[in-house]
Amino acid sequence: MLVLLLITTSIKLAIVLAPRSDLYFTNANRQPTTFIGEEVHRGTTALDLIEGTVMPVQDYQYAPFFGGSLVVAYAAIPFFLVFGPSMGTLKLTGICFNAVAVAFLFLALHRFAGRRAAWIGGLLFAVAAPGYSILSLTAFGTHVENNAFAMICVYLFLLTSERDRPRPGAAFLLGLVAGFATYFGYVILVTLGTLLVCALAVERRALFRRDRVIVLAGYAVGLIPWLVYNATHDFAGIEIYGAPVGGHYLDSAADVARRAKALLTDAFPRSFFFRDLGSWTGYWQGVVAGSIVLLLAILGGLFGRRRSQAAGGPGRETPPITPARLALVYVLVFVAAYALSDFSSGGLVGFAVTYRYVYPLYPFLFMAAAVALDALWGKGVSGRTTALGCTGFLLVLGVTGDAGLVEPGNYGVNFERPGYSRSALGRFVVLTYAESPEHLTDRIQVVIDRARKVRSEEEYDLFLFGMGMTLRHSVGPLEDARPRFVRMIADLEELRLYLLEHIEEEYKPYFRKLQPGEREYAFDQRDAFRRAPERRRAQEPHGG
Repeated sequence: MLVLLLITTSIKLAIVLAPRSDLYFTNANRQPTTFIGEEVHRGTTALDLIEGTVMPVQDYQYAPFFGGSLVVAYAAIPFFLVFGPSMGTLKLTGICFNAVAVAFLFLALHRFAGRRAAWIGGLLFAVAAPGYSILSLTAFGTHVENNAFAMICVYLFLLTSERDRPRPGAAFLLGLVAGFATYFGYVILVTLGTLLVCALAVERRALFRRDRVIVLAGYAVGLIPWLVYNATHDFAGIEIYGAPVGGHYLDSAADVARRAKALLTDAFPRSFFFRDLGSWTGYWQGVVAGSIVLLLAILGGLFGRRRSQAAGGPGRETPPITPARLALVYVLVFVAAYALSDFSSGGLVGFAVTYRYVYPLYPFLFMAAAVALDALWGKGVSGRTTALGCTGFLLVLGVTGDAGLVEPGNYGVNFERPGYSRSALGRFVVLTYAESPEHLTDRIQVVIDRARKVRSEEEYDLFLFGMGMTLRHSVGPLEDARPRFVRMIADLEELRLYLLEHIEEEYKPYFRKLQPGEREYAFDQRDAFRRAPERRRAQEPHGG
């Protein structure tokens, strides 16, 4: 397993050290980038946790429905302390989550499917596809990172399903990890739903078994961070993007069928994110690779009934749920959940992040595919040749695809870029508290007072600039706004006027209303704002 971890870590580290300039895009018309904006928030949070926070720690959570944004920030702290707060350092957290996912996929297959299946599945997952590699290095705090928790849960579930002896410790740990993973990100609920279906399929009274009760006790303990956050934030976490979880599900059968088809024929193949290779397009490479993996996964789930002799010792009872069947059930549950919901992996074709909702499928697909390839291997010369051919083809595509993400001329570029932004924190503070407008000015004033104490003059200036530009852009004509934003716009205008009156004189230009003909500045363009002649006009008295 250590060799496997060395392989996947080396590949991911090479991409971090020397990424393509257009790492996240295949569309040349987009602005090349080796990171995304949300990562800056995670890094800024990590640095604030080190140097001193300006608001309550829980308020740094990027959205109420996934605490993983805060967990990833905590995970980045050791790397920041050792290597400095760069964007490259922040991406090292992704390498760790990816290593955990690969390790537990290997352990689950090794124990419950056999050594050969474990190596096949581990290698395929280690070099899964360029798109997966990109997202596994993105500090989201959900999506791909959640696969680490999913693989831990799968391994512990299979372990507790063995009937030869009770495992109360593993059962409690399963619940603990599952509960914390729910706080981390709700995508884990698909995995937990799969485990529930598998448990009930084997034994109708599965929920009343002693070890399952222990699992529920562990889940309650693991869910404590979620309960604490929601108890102090009006249970905002029960909504996703402003709507209850049930509000994101469709009631049209035609739409459900269309989304299932789009997932399997478009989003899934594109999620491999292969760059063009000769006369092949990345899409068709993804179609071929995806079709092979999906077909193998189905075969593994349907016919991979028995565990290899290498998997266990004499007297050990095979668990009633095999890894391949569990994985196939997950695929079915995932496709159903995706097709029924309104979460989309379409739209921005050629943008790796677009396919983030697809990547939880990957470890389960490779788990089931590995079992099928292992079974083929034992079917004589023809079966072994087929298994070697499929495995080799997928590995070559994965390795060459990952190699295409490396650009030696960009060596160290991510380690030269800061993994944080004081102005971005100012923007985040405004938008965070604008979601709960009661006592908005009081809350912001407390944050500003705190920032004045714990930040240098330069950092404080950047922080206020981020706030100011965010307010200038957010306040617009009410008649042009959507109904749900009317109240927020009014509150933000009240906040802008309040700060214009109470902030130090030297920072007032940041909060004055955008004038006709004046250029708009983003929250991170302070130096350009200072150099521009428009600022002199903005400083002239004109009624705020």
